Amino acid sequence: MKQVAITLIDEAVEAGARKHTACAVLGLTDRTLRRWQRSETLIDQRKGAVRKASAHALTAQEKEQILAVCNSPEHQSLPPSQIVPRLADQGFYIASESSFYRVLREHEQAHHRGRAAAPRTLEKPQAWVATAPNQVWSWDSVPQRHSGRKQGSGYPTELQAQQEMVVGPPKPAVGSRLQTSPSCRH
Repeated sequence: MKQVAITLIDEAVEAGARKHTACAVLGLTDRTLRRWQRSETLIDQRKGAVRKASAHALTAQEKEQILAVCNSPEHQSLPPSQIVPRLADQGFYIASESSFYRVLREHEQAHHRGRAAAPRTLEKPQAWVATAPNQVWSWDSVPQRHSGRKQGSGYPTELQAQQEMVVGPPKPAVGSRLQTSPSCRH
């Protein structure tokens, strides 16, 4: 493909066209053409380029064997993490655990396997935001030990709520000239 593009551009330049115009017709830049002409090989070496299959890749027959084993009655409810060791105990090795998962994903069988309930997602609890005093009250559910003092019921008292309140601007000192709006007064 690259060699054909280089040949077409060279023919257009010999016929009188400018190099950058001939490259633009094919959707290339001058820089790309120069890089192709300088390179030793015209094989696409980009990360996402289409390549021939690896010599170690699973064959279609091996993939079918993996599917047959995973769908057999004795293994149909087990994940590959349990199937591969059981086969190894019997003296069989077809492929690695990750290859089993890969083949199951290719055939859309990588769902929950087994009799146990599928994992479920839980909703996040509702978040509470206080924009003014006395809107959100909370207490520690674990009783704290106090030295020598009587333990309370675990529920907050009005005094505790006032002491732990952090919402709103601080109160101005008595006699200060700082004026606050009516919505910010305590």
